[in-house]
Amino acid sequence: MSQYIPLIKRQASRLRLSGIGGNIASLLREAEQNSPSFDEFTHSLFSYEIKGREAKQLTLKTKLARLPLNHDLEAYDFNFASGLSAQQLNQLRELNWLDQCYNIMFSGPSGTGKTYISAGLCYDALQRGYKAYFRGMNDILSTLRLKEITSSAAK
Repeated sequence: MSQYIPLIKRQASRLRLSGIGGNIASLLREAEQNSPSFDEFTHSLFSYEIKGREAKQLTLKTKLARLPLNHDLEAYDFNFASGLSAQQLNQLRELNWLDQCYNIMFSGPSGTGKTYISAGLCYDALQRGYKAYFRGMNDILSTLRLKEITSSAAK
Protein backbone atom coordinates (compact mmCIF):
# COMPACT_ATOMS: atom_id res chain seq x y z
CA MET A 1 0.00 0.00 0.00
CA SER A 2 2.84 2.42 0.80
CA GLN A 3 3.98 2.34 -2.85
CA TYR A 4 0.77 4.13 -3.86
CA ILE A 5 1.00 6.98 -1.36
CA PRO A 6 3.26 9.22 -3.51
CA LEU A 7 1.06 8.57 -6.54
CA ILE A 8 -2.10 9.38 -4.59
CA LYS A 9 -0.48 12.56 -3.26
CA ARG A 10 0.38 13.72 -6.80
CA GLN A 11 -3.10 12.91 -8.07
CA ALA A 12 -4.72 14.67 -5.13
CA SER A 13 -2.51 17.68 -5.80
CA ARG A 14 -3.55 17.76 -9.46
CA LEU A 15 -7.20 17.62 -8.39
CA ARG A 16 -6.58 20.24 -5.69
CA LEU A 17 -7.59 17.88 -2.90
CA SER A 18 -5.00 19.14 -0.43
CA GLY A 19 -6.77 17.74 2.63
CA ILE A 20 -6.71 14.21 1.27
CA GLY A 21 -3.24 14.51 -0.28
CA GLY A 22 -1.63 15.87 2.84
CA ASN A 23 -3.10 13.24 5.13
CA ILE A 24 -3.45 10.16 2.94
CA ALA A 25 -1.01 8.06 4.96
CA SER A 26 -2.95 8.52 8.21
CA LEU A 27 -6.29 8.08 6.42
CA LEU A 28 -5.14 4.79 4.91
CA ARG A 29 -3.71 3.63 8.25
CA GLU A 30 -7.04 4.38 9.91
CA ALA A 31 -8.88 2.49 7.16
CA GLU A 32 -6.64 -0.54 7.67
CA GLN A 33 -7.45 -0.56 11.38
CA ASN A 34 -11.21 -0.01 11.06
CA SER A 35 -11.84 -2.00 7.84
CA PRO A 36 -14.61 0.23 6.46
CA SER A 37 -16.53 -0.69 3.31
CA PHE A 38 -15.50 1.04 0.07
CA ASP A 39 -18.39 3.46 0.21
CA GLU A 40 -17.68 4.30 3.88
CA PHE A 41 -14.03 4.93 3.09
CA THR A 42 -14.88 7.10 0.08
CA HIS A 43 -17.36 9.04 2.18
CA SER A 44 -14.77 9.57 4.91
CA LEU A 45 -12.21 10.83 2.33
CA PHE A 46 -14.61 13.42 0.93
CA SER A 47 -15.82 14.40 4.38
CA TYR A 48 -12.22 14.97 5.45
CA GLU A 49 -11.59 17.16 2.40
CA ILE A 50 -14.76 19.17 2.94
CA LYS A 51 -13.97 19.78 6.62
CA GLY A 52 -10.47 20.93 5.69
CA ARG A 53 -11.79 23.33 3.06
CA GLU A 54 -14.41 24.73 5.41
CA ALA A 55 -11.75 25.28 8.08
CA LYS A 56 -9.49 27.08 5.58
CA GLN A 57 -12.39 29.20 4.38
CA LEU A 58 -13.34 30.16 7.94
CA THR A 59 -9.72 31.11 8.65
CA LEU A 60 -9.60 33.28 5.53
CA LYS A 61 -12.97 34.92 6.23
CA THR A 62 -11.93 35.58 9.84
CA LYS A 63 -8.72 37.21 8.66
CA LEU A 64 -10.58 39.39 6.14
CA ALA A 65 -13.14 40.38 8.78
CA ARG A 66 -10.35 42.00 10.86
CA LEU A 67 -11.83 40.94 14.18
CA PRO A 68 -10.27 42.10 17.43
CA LEU A 69 -8.47 39.43 19.43
CA ASN A 70 -11.29 39.03 21.95
CA HIS A 71 -14.46 37.87 20.22
CA ASP A 72 -15.51 34.60 21.90
CA LEU A 73 -19.04 35.14 23.17
CA GLU A 74 -18.89 31.84 25.07
CA ALA A 75 -16.64 33.63 27.57
CA TYR A 76 -18.92 36.69 27.93
CA ASP A 77 -19.34 37.74 31.57
CA PHE A 78 -22.95 38.79 32.14
CA ASN A 79 -22.07 40.07 35.61
CA PHE A 80 -19.69 42.63 34.07
CA ALA A 81 -22.17 44.58 31.95
CA SER A 82 -25.77 45.32 32.82
CA GLY A 83 -27.15 46.23 29.39
CA LEU A 84 -27.65 42.81 27.79
CA SER A 85 -29.13 39.70 29.39
CA ALA A 86 -28.09 36.14 28.55
CA GLN A 87 -31.43 35.59 26.85
CA GLN A 88 -31.02 38.70 24.68
CA LEU A 89 -27.49 37.73 23.68
CA ASN A 90 -28.56 34.19 22.82
CA GLN A 91 -31.37 35.62 20.73
CA LEU A 92 -28.91 37.83 18.86
CA ARG A 93 -26.59 34.84 18.36
CA GLU A 94 -29.37 32.99 16.51
CA LEU A 95 -28.73 35.57 13.73
CA ASN A 96 -32.40 35.87 12.78
CA TRP A 97 -31.83 39.63 12.44
CA LEU A 98 -29.21 38.88 9.80
CA ASP A 99 -31.48 36.53 7.87
CA GLN A 100 -34.12 39.27 7.86
CA CYS A 101 -31.59 41.85 6.54
CA TYR A 102 -31.52 44.03 9.65
CA ASN A 103 -28.51 45.89 10.97
CA ILE A 104 -27.63 46.24 14.63
CA MET A 105 -25.89 49.19 16.20
CA PHE A 106 -24.72 49.20 19.79
CA SER A 107 -24.29 52.43 21.68
CA GLY A 108 -23.27 53.21 25.21
CA PRO A 109 -20.42 54.42 27.38
CA SER A 110 -16.87 53.25 26.88
CA GLY A 111 -15.96 49.87 28.36
CA THR A 112 -19.42 48.30 28.38
CA GLY A 113 -18.68 45.49 25.90
CA LYS A 114 -20.05 46.91 22.64
CA THR A 115 -16.98 45.99 20.61
CA TYR A 116 -16.72 42.56 22.22
CA ILE A 117 -20.36 41.68 21.49
CA SER A 118 -20.18 43.08 17.95
CA ALA A 119 -17.03 41.11 17.18
CA GLY A 120 -18.56 37.97 18.69
CA LEU A 121 -21.69 38.29 16.57
CA CYS A 122 -19.51 38.86 13.51
CA TYR A 123 -17.58 35.67 14.31
CA ASP A 124 -20.82 33.72 14.82
CA ALA A 125 -21.96 34.90 11.38
CA LEU A 126 -18.66 33.79 9.83
CA GLN A 127 -19.01 30.35 11.41
CA ARG A 128 -22.45 30.02 9.88
CA GLY A 129 -21.12 30.74 6.40
CA TYR A 130 -21.90 34.44 6.05
CA LYS A 131 -19.41 36.99 4.85
CA ALA A 132 -18.93 39.55 7.58
CA TYR A 133 -16.58 42.44 8.18
CA PHE A 134 -15.87 44.06 11.51
CA ARG A 135 -15.50 47.81 11.30
CA GLY A 136 -15.54 50.43 14.00
CA MET A 137 -17.59 53.59 13.77
CA ASN A 138 -14.55 55.63 12.69
CA ASP A 139 -13.98 53.31 9.73
CA ILE A 140 -17.65 53.46 8.74
CA LEU A 141 -17.73 57.26 8.94
CA SER A 142 -14.53 57.53 6.90
CA THR A 143 -16.03 55.30 4.22
CA LEU A 144 -19.21 57.38 4.14
CA ARG A 145 -17.24 60.62 3.89
CA LEU A 146 -15.10 59.20 1.10
CA LYS A 147 -18.21 58.04 -0.75
CA GLU A 148 -19.73 61.53 -0.35
CA ILE A 149 -16.57 63.17 -1.68
CA THR A 150 -16.26 60.86 -4.68
CA SER A 151 -19.93 61.16 -5.63
CA SER A 152 -19.81 64.98 -5.42
CA ALA A 153 -16.61 64.98 -7.51
CA ALA A 154 -18.38 62.99 -10.22
CA LYS A 155 -20.99 65.77 -10.73
